[in-house]
Amino acid sequence: MGDTATFWTAEILGMGTDDVLGKSVMLDSIYVHGFHTPKPPPPPHLRVDRGNRQLTLRWDALPGEVNPETYVDPYRGDRPVVPFEGYRVYKSMRGPDGPWTLLNEYDIAGNGYGHDFGLEHSYTDAGLLNNFEYYYAVTAFSKDDRVYGFRSRESRIPLSTVKASPGIPPAEHVGEVAVVPNPYRGDIAYYQYTPAWEQPSAGRSAWMEQDRKVQFINLPERCVIKIFTLAGELVQTLRHDDPTNNYHDWNLTSSVGQATASGIYLFTAEDVIHGGVQVGKFVIIK
Repeated sequence: MGDTATFWTAEILGMGTDDVLGKSVMLDSIYVHGFHTPKPPPPPHLRVDRGNRQLTLRWDALPGEVNPETYVDPYRGDRPVVPFEGYRVYKSMRGPDGPWTLLNEYDIAGNGYGHDFGLEHSYTDAGLLNNFEYYYAVTAFSKDDRVYGFRSRESRIPLSTVKASPGIPPAEHVGEVAVVPNPYRGDIAYYQYTPAWEQPSAGRSAWMEQDRKVQFINLPERCVIKIFTLAGELVQTLRHDDPTNNYHDWNLTSSVGQATASGIYLFTAEDVIHGGVQVGKFVIIK
């Protein structure tokens, strides 16, 4: 009394006796490894270089980073063969949850697997809209495990997703600062643009009033933007400090969190490094 018996069961579906017997042998092998099955290679570390109307993706393994091309899966039936076969490049113009479009696929050339396209470690996506947000991912996929009968496994897109915006470097001085869109129209669903101009903040799926956006462009690296009503009342102060991007977003709310009303607004852009102030105006229609 009090003894414990451990057992396991499995349901095997197959096309005929030989198929069922083959899968039973595979189950015995998986049981030895604690029911672990072949896994996809780890995703590469994805980096993005910004350019004017283009983005260049790079995913070659740098020193100290995990290299999908040398990964060995201890749970494959054909071990110790390196399971890596290739990369797939994806893009979304809506958000990190997709929908995703396959841009390209690269795999080892001449090994009899896949398409034999050959490996690459960079991809340039051109013809983009500056200052818009795009999402990219590069996955790694494996060869079929022909011993266990498992098909190719692919790493998950969320593990390598990055957000990037093409654009030009900051301006040398103020003088060409502008607001886009101008006028801003409240009757236009900017969040339905492709790619989206307005997007919900992180953690939300539904667009809200505070997700409205205009953008100050052609900014120097460091500047202070002040927004006024026509009557001279200060609405908001924006402090731009970015050595990479030449734009700054404003969600059309005041310094006390109130939504702005329709009207003509004035702005000043002061160059903190070199001095100089530019004055401009824009229109909000709600």
